[in-house]
Amino acid sequence: MREGQILKIHIDGASFESPIECFTEMMKWRTAAFSFSMQDLTAHDEIQTSVELLLMEASRILDEGIG
Repeated sequence: MREGQILKIHIDGASFESPIECFTEMMKWRTAAFSFSMQDLTAHDEIQTSVELLLMEASRILDEGIG
């Protein structure tokens, strides 16, 4: 994350075609543990959408039973 925006999503041991597929999979989880650490970022924004739109798209996919 940088300035409240998600730049990249990754699940160890999993492969997804797009960040939205990865995020949608995470939304299915009943429990999870996350860790964050402060560091300088040189990464580019791989998602290129707001957190709100990411949540809306993942919710739409789950509602339609696609994901």
